[in-house]
Amino acid sequence: MPQVENNHSRRVGDLLWIAHARPLVENMRDLVVRRVAANPVLGARAESTFSCPACNCTTHWESRFVYNPAAVLHRGAVHLLYRAQDARLTSRIGLAVASDGVHFERRSPAEPVFYPDASASSRRLEWDGGIEDPRVVERAPADGGGFLMTYTAWNKMVARLCIATSPNLLAWSRHGPAFAGTAYEDAWSKSGAIVARAAAGGRVIAERVQGRFWMYWGEHHVHLATSPDLIRWTPLLDAAAPLGEGYRGAPYNRPTPGLATPLRVLSPRATLFDSALCEHGCTR
Repeated sequence: MPQVENNHSRRVGDLLWIAHARPLVENMRDLVVRRVAANPVLGARAESTFSCPACNCTTHWESRFVYNPAAVLHRGAVHLLYRAQDARLTSRIGLAVASDGVHFERRSPAEPVFYPDASASSRRLEWDGGIEDPRVVERAPADGGGFLMTYTAWNKMVARLCIATSPNLLAWSRHGPAFAGTAYEDAWSKSGAIVARAAAGGRVIAERVQGRFWMYWGEHHVHLATSPDLIRWTPLLDAAAPLGEGYRGAPYNRPTPGLATPLRVLSPRATLFDSALCEHGCTR
């Protein structure tokens, strides 16, 4: 019987909490998750300041909330790429490290590692809502090496799923919207979890399935997309679904007329715990 180990996080107020699951299970429905005694592992911090290039101002960038992290095992330690918000609710990505996965220390200086900048594309896509929903996998050397992040760019009008890469989790390069060049480039999209394999040393590496990379994405419904290179993605469509009023992306959005609804692999269920929406975490 395989042993299942996983860490789960949740936000309570302005604090980041960790729960740890380590049972022997045959069925994931038997999985038991318990909070660790050391909670919270990270909290909002008013004294952290940052000279923001997007607003040309100094901001207390993690003074409001810290939550919604991606965890990566790198060089024997857990690297937590966490979402932080300032008083105007602009989101940036910070980095904290723990050898045991519980007792985290922020990088020094305590500044974000990924944030909206002064470029025209960043201002169009990311300002001033910022950068949300980080999910990180490694790339095999043949696929470019280093790390790849899917994230949500939020300009407080349209959420767009985007791609960034890094050699070291510190310096990140943008690659723009994941669905660039498709009809969904400027449609509402969020939360990309790339199918990956577990490798030695706790590494999680993106892996092709039937010659392509696969990604679960979406808010409200979970959809699928494929890619030849992890940078440019194409949503899978449901050929049997009528166009109807058009794709919404989320139930509270206006529909995009003529834009087909992507294939749904998971949807809300009325009267159950997931009746409002389905949104995924990382994939392995």
